[in-house]
Formats: sequence, C-alpha cells, structure tokens
Amino acid sequence: MIDTAKIVERIQALGELSFNNKALCGIDTLSAKTIEEARGLFSFLIPLSHEQFKSFKTLFGEDRFCEYSLSLDIRAYAIKDHRGHDVLTIKQSQSKFTHNQRLTLFTVEYLDEKKVQKTHYVAKNKHDLNDAFRALRLQLPIQQIEEKLKRYYRLRAKPHPNSFWGKEWGLDKYTTPYSAPGGIDAVTVDTFRKHMTNKASSEALVLDVGGGKGRLADKLLREAQCMGIELHYVLIEPDLSQCEAAEALLKIYPQVVVFHGTLQDFMTSLDDKTVQDGLHQAQFDESVVKGGVDLIISCGGPLNNQVVSYDTAYANACDYLAMLAEGGAVIATGLTSLLLSKKNLESIGFRVENCVAAKRDQTISESTTYHPAYVMQKPEKGEAISEVGYPDGHCLPC
Repeated sequence: MIDTAKIVERIQALGELSFNNKALCGIDTLSAKTIEEARGLFSFLIPLSHEQFKSFKTLFGEDRFCEYSLSLDIRAYAIKDHRGHDVLTIKQSQSKFTHNQRLTLFTVEYLDEKKVQKTHYVAKNKHDLNDAFRALRLQLPIQQIEEKLKRYYRLRAKPHPNSFWGKEWGLDKYTTPYSAPGGIDAVTVDTFRKHMTNKASSEALVLDVGGGKGRLADKLLREAQCMGIELHYVLIEPDLSQCEAAEALLKIYPQVVVFHGTLQDFMTSLDDKTVQDGLHQAQFDESVVKGGVDLIISCGGPLNNQVVSYDTAYANACDYLAMLAEGGAVIATGLTSLLLSKKNLESIGFRVENCVAAKRDQTISESTTYHPAYVMQKPEKGEAISEVGYPDGHCLPC
C-alpha cells in the first residue's frame, strides 16, 4: 500500500534542493580553476543554472560521469520549491571516483509559468542528501522511477558485431540476476499479462522484433492461451541460426510465422509473395502490418544498448509507431538498457506508461539498480500528447 504522507516526508527531507525557504547561492562564473578549487573543499552543495551546468559538464568532462542516472517522478505529490514552483522530478547521478573523490549531481525539474525548467546541484560529501534520495527511491512506487543510460553514453553506444548473435548466443552471456523469479523472461511475461488484462482483448496481432530462438515467444504464446487470447504472431530475427531454432520450437503454433531479417527487411518485403503467404498462415494481412499491429515485443532488440546504435534505435522506434494501430503498444525490455529515454519516446509520439518493471538482485554489485520495461502506447485518434510527455504541452529544454 502506498503511504503518500511518508513519501511527502521523504521528499521534504531533500530540503536543501530548494524545497525549503532557503535560497542557496550559486557561483557566478565557471572555469577550470573554479572546479579545481572546489575539489579542495571537504563538503559543498552548489546550485547551477541549466547553462552553467552545461559549461560545468564540458569543463569537468562528460566521460568522467557514471553511465546511469536515476529519475524520480514526484509530480503527483504537489511539492513546491522555495519560490512556489511545482516540482516534477528529481534526478541523481554521480561522477566516477577521481583522486578518491566523487561528486553527486542532482537535477530538479519544475514548472515556471507552464514551462519546464531545471536547477542542477553539484554536491560533495553530502551524505544526508544521498541518504534522503535513497530513502525516497525505496518509498516510491516502482512505476515512478526511471533508470537510464546517460545521453553522452547513449549517443556513443556501439553494438556488438553480428557474430555475437550467432547460434551459441544465450542468457549465459549475461549474468545479471533479477529479483523477479525467472529473470528477464518472467519480467517480460508479467508485463505482457498486465498489459493484455488491461486491454481486455480476445485476440491480438503481435510482432516480436529481435525474437531470437523463440524462447520468450513460446512463453508469451502459452501465457496468452491461459488467458484465452488468440495471438497472431510474427517473430523477426536477423540471425539465420536463431531463426531456425525459433521455427523448430514454435512449429506447434499454427498462427506463428518466423521471418529472417531485420525490421527494415520485413517492412520492405511486405509485397513479396513468399512473405505474404507466411503472413496469411498467421492470419495476418500484409496491409494490417502498416498501422494495424496491436502489440510489438522488443526484448533486447532494436532499441537496446549493445544491440544497435542510438540512431538506429531512434529510427526503429519511429517505425514501431507507424506500424501500431491506434491504442497499440510496445513492450520494450532486455538485458541491457534502452538507448531511448522516456522523453525521447514521448517526443516521437508515444505515451509512456511504465519505465521499470523489477528491481535487480542487489546481492551482487551492479552498476545499475533496476530492470527497464517500457510500455509505450500509440495514442488513440484525437488524444493529445505533449512534445515531451508533460501535460499541457510543456516543453523541456535540451
């Protein structure tokens, strides 16, 4: 049960981030000398404007920040800062250790005359703030947490070579455990179950992009049978050996077709008679694929770090939107983080319902804390979506 009063109390414990009546003094100018002098201080908290913060990142070096950030969405709790602005989110990230020192970065997003603005805070040895942020994170519903790869690293992401995804690829190539019993597949199946329950549909047209050997597809098809839902299922996989394994595993399902190629290969092959015959086997009509798909499964595929580049992930997300029917959705999970953030996806035109599905098992040391599971829907006709997903068309500065 959500304890709203406790959450508000946890937010107020972050009072130094302008949630009190104390206006902190920032620094007027930034220089390499200023940063060097700050390193000599034992403890500090320096507020920076958005422009100052961009200068700070350039001077400090963006590659000296850790890869991931955590964002907590607190807009539901009507929190105001010391100037009376509505606070939307609090984000935390950290620098890598340098000379046995580490900086913590906090970003507060707020509304100022219906425009989203940011104030950034650079902190050192502010253990009370770090503890307060952690306490709030543990109290919030998991749907209000987004862990993402920082933009600097997303833009520079390099995919594995094609040889990595051969017949011998398997879950054993990644050892990250999850708190959800059954690991990554259980997380995805659970997300699928919740989504289909909310849709209350008796059948669905499904594309599984980057479906691999069909392991997850088999579990989703079985889950759909238990729910009384008829799936017309197309699995798309660029590696031939994995396609062959998927065909062998899924041959018991008459309304499943396996396509060897990329998403773009599939889209450009829809006029091919062989492809059309395969789609007809799954009771798909090729015309339905262009704007009539109910659900796209993207698990560790065309949106993920180490699988594709940022530009490819962005293009794939745009293709997903075009292929979906109004009200259709994408479930995007994977063993690695998505290369697109919630704001990226909302700028494309999706309504993002969920960012996190499960905590990772913290019995071992991990660079990340949460497992990403984005559920993003194509809006119904006439449904308004703001440029970056904020109400009333509020736009976020870059």
